[in-house]
Amino acid sequence: MGESALDNPASAQAGAVLVPRRATIGKRLAAGDPWDEPEYEHYPPTLKSPLP
Repeated sequence: MGESALDNPASAQAGAVLVPRRATIGKRLAAGDPWDEPEYEHYPPTLKSPLP
């Protein structure tokens, strides 16, 4: 079978970097903290919807 994240040191290291972020996100969710405003536009104002 394929290699798991636990068997791959690079993947495990990358996951370890995310641990503090996951904890912060969990605390924000539990406290009902609103999400940050997006720092970019998803759709520019000139873009028209593909839906009729």
